Amino acid sequence: MNLVNTYDSTNLTNNNDSMNLANINDSSNFKNINDKILIQNTEKLVREERELLTKVLHHLREIDRRRLFSILGFKSLFDFTVRHLGYPEDQAYRRISAMRLIKEMPEIEKKIESGEISLTHIGLAQIFTDFVITL
Repeated sequence: MNLVNTYDSTNLTNNNDSMNLANINDSSNFKNINDKILIQNTEKLVREERELLTKVLHHLREIDRRRLFSILGFKSLFDFTVRHLGYPEDQAYRRISAMRLIKEMPEIEKKIESGEISLTHIGLAQIFTDFVITL
């Protein structure tokens, strides 16, 4: 969903339309960009963040396939993701769950990129699936 189209553009200020994402390197520059550009840049960053997420998931899958975590002295991909990559445990779990789900169901990748499904949804589905399997 494109937020700029949701709002009446006449309500967005136009003080410096030339300011773009390349000019926003830190939060001190935010006061110099107009509302419309800020919304557009945020939308672009969210799209890029989702694309980066799927790239990270592909990298994790390849690290897992090659068992590089073991070669580097970690006992599991989870251990590597937490201790080496620095993810909190819950985020590491969600990424590994998503990576495995994409491996089993490649169509999920597009849903992650579009924002239709999140890592939280995947994590919850994984918990439910694990629970059903143990029954």
